[in-house]
Amino acid sequence: MQTESLEVLFVSQGADLATEIQFKRIRSDFPQVKRLHGTFSLKHLLQLVREAVDQEFFALVNFEEEFPGECVELPLEHSVKLDSYRSLKYVRKSSLNIDYPEMQGTTLSTDMMDIVYLTFDEGIAESNFMTLLKRYPDLKRLHGIHGLTSAFRLSAFLAISEWYVLIDGDNEILPEINLLDLTLPKESGEVKIYFSRNPVNDLEYGYGGVKICPTAHMRRVSNDTIDPICSGTLRPVFDQDRLVVSVTRFNSTPFGAWKAGFRECAMLRANADRLNRTEQNWASKKIETWQGVGADRLNGIWALRGAMDGELFVSNGSSQEQPGLANINNPRWLRSEFERRYPLRLCSVIGDNPALLNHFIRHYQAIGVANFDIIVHVNEPGDSLLQEILDRLQSFDIRPVAFLYGAWNGLKSSQFINKIIAQKPEHWYIIADSDEFHLYPAPPAQLILEAEAKGLSYVTGGLIDRLGPEGELNAVCEEPNLWQQYPLAGFVSFPLMRANPYKIVLCKGDQVLSEGQHGVLVPNQPYPQKSAVQVQVHHFKWTADIAKRLNERREAIRNGIWEGCYLAYGEEIAHVLQHFRDHKGGFDLSEEAFLLATAGNSFDDYVHWAKLSDQLSSWSVLRASPQLGTYKT
Repeated sequence: MQTESLEVLFVSQGADLATEIQFKRIRSDFPQVKRLHGTFSLKHLLQLVREAVDQEFFALVNFEEEFPGECVELPLEHSVKLDSYRSLKYVRKSSLNIDYPEMQGTTLSTDMMDIVYLTFDEGIAESNFMTLLKRYPDLKRLHGIHGLTSAFRLSAFLAISEWYVLIDGDNEILPEINLLDLTLPKESGEVKIYFSRNPVNDLEYGYGGVKICPTAHMRRVSNDTIDPICSGTLRPVFDQDRLVVSVTRFNSTPFGAWKAGFRECAMLRANADRLNRTEQNWASKKIETWQGVGADRLNGIWALRGAMDGELFVSNGSSQEQPGLANINNPRWLRSEFERRYPLRLCSVIGDNPALLNHFIRHYQAIGVANFDIIVHVNEPGDSLLQEILDRLQSFDIRPVAFLYGAWNGLKSSQFINKIIAQKPEHWYIIADSDEFHLYPAPPAQLILEAEAKGLSYVTGGLIDRLGPEGELNAVCEEPNLWQQYPLAGFVSFPLMRANPYKIVLCKGDQVLSEGQHGVLVPNQPYPQKSAVQVQVHHFKWTADIAKRLNERREAIRNGIWEGCYLAYGEEIAHVLQHFRDHKGGFDLSEEAFLLATAGNSFDDYVHWAKLSDQLSSWSVLRASPQLGTYKT
């Protein structure tokens, strides 16, 4: 049995910092961990455990009381990761044979209302949990239950009140709202749905809204139901006052945004035949808005793509009568479908210029990248840059795949990239340094198909340097966008530093990249392969701290810290620094070789691109020269 197959159940009552740190850690070791949080009697907890656990043996973590079930020895293959967790028990599920009436719906309280927080993989789930706990200390939480219907049903078993408030993991409650003041449905089988605001398209209706559920009825929902709220056991009703209670922050990650659009538009289209004409018009307008509004919002492009994919999914054969529609409630299927539709990955080393990182991630998300394999480079584990980089990545729900410590070394950086992409040899990767922003003449998928038709497993591009409006070295700001902050485009790196302007921008994971990702290495050939340059690589290297970074590299070369560096690189750096001193800390805009022109963020903006791409593509072979530290024609 593999470690990933071990079922882990995390139990908590108080939400102190130590508990939350432990839960984050166990989620990283066991992403499919389940969690029960709240104050429960032992009998209540045992029933919840029995309902939540799917396998015969499971690891129970963070439960400090004496446990009445049969505990056995943890298998050796799991002990390495779990031995350090407190109150660990390895339990046989079939030994939990306690029955009691309180879970049969006969002792539900009528003088209080439980609040249950339901989470799975939402990007804001942890921070939202802590916010909710401050307002509602008796909050209960259910995490990690596979399948929406199963999760809804089990949420009712956490409650011991006749009615309970159900909050989705991405639901941010508005500060002026008190959930315990919400009015109940009028009839016992009704689920009252309050309105929520969509942060991408500003729609306000029941999608993702807070629900008040009848506990006994919810417990009887069948796991085979596609839409548990419209199951026949339950009947949805909407708040007549159209009260907006929350904002549903589904768009904190690309997958979350795509999933939301996909599920909602699939369900709206699938239900169309059961609606009257007025309702059909309402549903059509909602689909139109999901598919056309909000591309400029956080991960909005992914919500729009999901909305279009979801409607097509139903139009191409999945309906209420066909089993395929049930997949929209299956989180594992949704994740695999997302990765099947959007397989493009990006691999990059992020290090000495973290101010670019937010711009970098957003740029490539807009292109269609959902999977970021980020290698973090810092001088040492305690480097002050490390936490800033990690915080920025976390805001996009991105976790580094590797860490590279020590002085910057271009060869080691490329070796790390080769190691990472080789793990998925059939996937195509965008390869970009953190200061490189690609503009494509056609969608990457089309360029990939064209490359494969030519028998190639890579696509190439050429550097276009971006400068401040007067050639100055400006600091990177969050606003406006980088293209406005650095409006001059030109061919600077090669004339000034003799730096190789030729880059691999797309390649399959089975390729081996040369140092600096300037070419693809081929066995028994001394120089990298090349092909016609197609993609613009806009290079945001020339920022306010570039002189400092170049001086640090120069010192590393002088002191022998940067091993394997060609000797002339230090001389090239000296030439650049002298150029800055000669031109008031910036660039000489009169230099014709720089081919400078104002450009935006469209592929057709740079007027000298045809000339530059022809020049790069016409080089017969890019040959390494240790003397010049560059590639010669």
